[in-house]
Amino acid sequence: MKKDTLTYAIAIAFIAFGGLTLWYWGAPNQDFLDQQERYRRSRDGGEVAAAETPDSQALRIAERYLSGVRTGACSQVIELTWWMQERLESASGLGRDNERAAMQDLCESIKDRTMEANRLRPEGIEDQYVFTPLAQIETAGVDTGREDLIKPVMERVWFIASYPVPTQALRDENGTPIKSLRVGINVSSDGYVLKAGVIGNLEIDFESISYNW
Repeated sequence: MKKDTLTYAIAIAFIAFGGLTLWYWGAPNQDFLDQQERYRRSRDGGEVAAAETPDSQALRIAERYLSGVRTGACSQVIELTWWMQERLESASGLGRDNERAAMQDLCESIKDRTMEANRLRPEGIEDQYVFTPLAQIETAGVDTGREDLIKPVMERVWFIASYPVPTQALRDENGTPIKSLRVGINVSSDGYVLKAGVIGNLEIDFESISYNW
């Protein structure tokens, strides 16, 4: 009888502890539940997790590029961007001073972040407004890429960029904060990031845009 009473008391204690924990921490949010579901699917073989995306030269180049954009590492971004290399080559033909001036202009454009320019338009947006320091970036896949760019594409690497709070988010043309979107980086067969938008280098998947805060 005493053993039954003890078992019952322990069960009551666990229930009370669970209720207190839920009250203190709150119910699991959707991001946590989604993360757990992705983990379950990757474990069960139903979905390949981002970390398991097959390694490739294009993926490594794209990751190095976005890292440079996020941190404002001018030399890294310029080194990897084909149209910037073309501009420097053209400037160098006019003398060392012109080349230095072109490098400075490119560096300033890479580091430029203003509220006015933080608008995703049909023509695109500068990359630094997508790959912000606070953005959460997840590799979403690799495919064959575009066929209409200035150089043959080795592969196109897709990323999902999501933002933790509306005040730090990318905004659409109307100024509405975007929760997440899918963007692609086209990497050339000789290892350069190619321009895939009228504004910026990124290829924007407009249908992927989410406002689900």
